[in-house]
Amino acid sequence: MRIGGQGIQKIFDECRKLGAELPECELKGTGLRVRFKALASAIIDQDKVPKHQSTKKNGALEDETVLRIIEIIKENPNVSQDELGKLLNVSRRIVQKYIKILKDAGNIERIGGKRYGHWHIITE
Repeated sequence: MRIGGQGIQKIFDECRKLGAELPECELKGTGLRVRFKALASAIIDQDKVPKHQSTKKNGALEDETVLRIIEIIKENPNVSQDELGKLLNVSRRIVQKYIKILKDAGNIERIGGKRYGHWHIITE
């Protein structure tokens, strides 16, 4: 298959130098589609790359956050999870995670509803 222009020819030449399979070229309407097969050295073994590191890997950071939440609740038992997130500079989801840890451990409880309730510290 002969394709016009120097760019495509250079791509083919470089593939040959690398020992890679030549790309497949497909004319579609007025466009050209070029498909390359990945080199074995470029294939990633992992199916999924983690998006972020878990705070559980750093126990000190987790402990510090839990203690800070308790301090904030002591200062303001009416604090909301959104306010906690802003004060701690973390997402609401992270606050919910730590609140669950504290509730499950029996350190805090919620008295009343979400809107008009408050936090109660059980142990200090």
